[in-house]
Amino acid sequence: MEPGALREVVELQQPTETRNALGEVTQSWATYATRYASVQTLRSKEMLNAQQTGLHITHKVRLRHVDALKASHRIRWRSRLLEIV
Repeated sequence: MEPGALREVVELQQPTETRNALGEVTQSWATYATRYASVQTLRSKEMLNAQQTGLHITHKVRLRHVDALKASHRIRWRSRLLEIV
């Protein structure tokens, strides 16, 4: 992977459970890592291929290996929230 291709800063977030004043459990998101990544908008042909498999994919994110990254986490890029598929 070319180091120059990793130009965007992304935050890796994981779900956390917190309790409010009434003792109810609410889900929130906590950032556990900030990394440089390459974020590309998919071309229409790639989007159509993904939709045929039942997925709604709009971006491709490439970053260096992160041990703790799971499908239940999400990526915050600029003001957008991206689910991991």
